[in-house]
Amino acid sequence: MKTETEKFSSYIKEHYPDLKNFAEGLLLHESPNGIDRFVHGENGFAYINGRYILDDIAKYFPKKSIDAAHSFIEFAVEILLVEKSPNLQADIASVLLWSTENLNQLAEAFGKFFNLDNEKAIKTINEFNNFLLKIDLSTRDKAVLFYTDLTNQLRNTNYSEDIIKILLEKSLDTIKNDYEIFLEQSILKCKTDKT
Repeated sequence: MKTETEKFSSYIKEHYPDLKNFAEGLLLHESPNGIDRFVHGENGFAYINGRYILDDIAKYFPKKSIDAAHSFIEFAVEILLVEKSPNLQADIASVLLWSTENLNQLAEAFGKFFNLDNEKAIKTINEFNNFLLKIDLSTRDKAVLFYTDLTNQLRNTNYSEDIIKILLEKSLDTIKNDYEIFLEQSILKCKTDKT
């Protein structure tokens, strides 16, 4: 996606006009004009702020510590966004419902553009949607539970909820004062660059 976003979005708009909003969402998320360029990389929000918690992260994640710190910062932003806008989870669920309702068209678009097997594309989209539907950030305890489970699955580890909670709290403390300004400025820049 990172190198083909604009072409893929144009392809969708031309061949699948009912998926136009999906194409617009890709443009606002992915490179070259999307928000990801302000989050990732050495100058990205997640990496810059991840460095502030790196010593704490490295105690528990000695391998790929900076990547782990980056992920904790990103997840902390998600927690704060849901705390500020509790309806956000329901909004995401409605988008996922739309995605399910348009699954065949989405899979076909991905399949044709990226030369993917249609059944594999359907399975992958379904797995992604099901994963997103499991995320419950309605309380910090539920967020910790989810992130502990996710971390242990992805890293094949057995971290306790207590450790993840400590690291998430450090992440939340690190970004709580400037994440909103970062997001507002980034979104404005994305919209400006897109046009």
